[in-house]
Amino acid sequence: MPTIAAREETVRFKGVYWHKGIQAYTTRVPTGKTYKTPRAAAKAIGKVKKGLKASIILSRVRAIQQIYCRILPADCADMHKRSKVMRKLTLQEPSLEPLILQLKYGPWRSAVVKVWLQQPSVQSPVFKKRTVEERARSLHAVLKTAVLEISKSGVSRLWGRNCGRFVGRHSGGAPVLRHLGVIVAVGAGKPGMQFHDRESQGEVSDDSDDEAQGAYATAWKFGPVKRSHG
Repeated sequence: MPTIAAREETVRFKGVYWHKGIQAYTTRVPTGKTYKTPRAAAKAIGKVKKGLKASIILSRVRAIQQIYCRILPADCADMHKRSKVMRKLTLQEPSLEPLILQLKYGPWRSAVVKVWLQQPSVQSPVFKKRTVEERARSLHAVLKTAVLEISKSGVSRLWGRNCGRFVGRHSGGAPVLRHLGVIVAVGAGKPGMQFHDRESQGEVSDDSDDEAQGAYATAWKFGPVKRSHG
């Protein structure tokens, strides 16, 4: 029976590599051991990033409050204000928690919360028994409706100023929904939905994923769209 050569695999953890000779993972820092998975090897040399405990996050928020004289950045203050309703929503649909955090700006969060609470189905006892596909379709419909809400009311560009300059490249309504495939940019000067309010036109904006040029805002339309990253 012919010998099958070990297939080299991509290692995702720093300090770990696939050793063909022994067909196992080893560490770049010698430990005298072999490991079945790259994570196990990385863990042995302390290269696995550990998640933050809730107590550590809370202590950091308190430190930020002291730095800002108990005045939090707008997105943090907005999240604090929504804590009660978010507890209710995340019990109904856990994926809403990271989504609401990433939406960052108050108007986007308000639109998603409003549309979600208007769904009669989420109050049903059988809601939690739905399949993942059914939940995904429901959430996708909510996000599309929220997009229409924002295209009518707009988002003040003051939110971008008070939530950190240029963070809209990775967080905020437009970039997050683009990555989820809900919307796609159609380019400056072309017809489509716009998410800034007219009163703040011309100000620096972070809500268009850094694609606005001068006084022109990026327009958007509904997906599907190719995945922006693997």
